[in-house]
Amino acid sequence: MRLDTNAIKSLMVEGAGKVTAVNLLVVEKNTPAHVRVIAESVVGLFAIIESIVEKAIIPLSEMRSPTGSTASNGKSGNDPDPREIKIKEALELADKTSVIFGANLGPVPIGNRATLANNFTVGLREAAEGKARDGLGADADASVAAAAVAEAVRVAADALSCAEGLDFLGQSSKETNNHKDVEFAARQGRTVAKKSFCSMPVIATFEDRNSRIFFENSLRSTCGIRATMSLPQGIRKELNRFHEEVRKENPGMIIMTRTDIKTLSFVAFSKLDGAPTWSRLERSEKIPYSCV
Repeated sequence: MRLDTNAIKSLMVEGAGKVTAVNLLVVEKNTPAHVRVIAESVVGLFAIIESIVEKAIIPLSEMRSPTGSTASNGKSGNDPDPREIKIKEALELADKTSVIFGANLGPVPIGNRATLANNFTVGLREAAEGKARDGLGADADASVAAAAVAEAVRVAADALSCAEGLDFLGQSSKETNNHKDVEFAARQGRTVAKKSFCSMPVIATFEDRNSRIFFENSLRSTCGIRATMSLPQGIRKELNRFHEEVRKENPGMIIMTRTDIKTLSFVAFSKLDGAPTWSRLERSEKIPYSCV
């Protein structure tokens, strides 16, 4: 039902003018008694209607919608689509959750969560130490190397302390290797030793978005471990599709795709291999409602 408050107010003004004329019959001494009774009833009825409109109908209408209009289902015409609300809520939750791939969780498959958490901490420390030493080179001064390693371990521990909780996706860790790191290093002209270990996706939850981003950036720069916002399966599937399309449209470029919570869209960035910064692409796409 649509309530046009401007039209209602106009009708009330017009009615007030007519009631003024009727009210003259009430105060006129020569008005017949039966006419006076009818006139008084009309004036009294208008007063009741005026009170209802001013104190109930118009305030209620304006409270439900700034424009005074409501949809047939009782919701304001300005209310967001429920599916958009679901997508926004999913992104807000994901913004505080990170999934870590390729973490070293020990040499053998493990299912015990407490042991996995301990191995994850140890693995981060070892990764930070190894990356710090690789960055210095074999001929680095011992004291300088020790300081660099200690700082890398401190940064990794500080990043991990931001996590409010850890969980693991799957029944147990499984044997894997660092072939992606080896391939990436080869493209950059570097050499990374091949190694095998057991791993599984690790889910870390955080108090807010900034803590998650600090954690992910620290893991990538200090430990060389990938971590990214943990999106629901439906949104992740569509984001992967979007990423593949953008990658094919930009051959020779490294592509990064993200979700934009403000516009509820997929957005894309690109850069040349080895370039320090990303450039925002014009290509974007609204997140499909089918994701939720």
